[in-house]
Amino acid sequence: MDFTVELQPPMAFSLWWMAAVPVLLLLTAALLFFAWKKRNQKPEVAKEERTWELNPVTLAGIRVRYLEKLDQTENRLLDGSITVREAYREMSDIARGFASDISGREIGPLTLNEMRALHMEGLRELISEFYEPEFARKTRVDARASIRKTRKAIQTWH
Repeated sequence: MDFTVELQPPMAFSLWWMAAVPVLLLLTAALLFFAWKKRNQKPEVAKEERTWELNPVTLAGIRVRYLEKLDQTENRLLDGSITVREAYREMSDIARGFASDISGREIGPLTLNEMRALHMEGLRELISEFYEPEFARKTRVDARASIRKTRKAIQTWH
């Protein structure tokens, strides 16, 4: 059995491969570039300005309302009607609600990065302390100390 092999001249190959490979490489590079750029993009937060003036009487009333909520959470934690996890969830809601009321912005759904973008470092630090006990199955935290921190934050913010 004889086999003959004949080489093809370079121009006998299909030319579409020569065009397809660079196009595919360019598309892949563009896709990777846009994915990298999207990943490193800072979150955009709509800037809402407070349209009303926060006077001392209004601020004092807001403080009293949130301090009462915090006292209720502390009392329910001490009498055992809520768990530590539930207390931290309520403290997070109280801190976010207070910040929303004094800033005129909706703070509730914001992430820590979005709070950083709005220059709300005090709130961001407080909420970041709540994350672990708020979401972990088991935790070793001092809920009373966190209540004291939250109380101090409400009394001193703004």
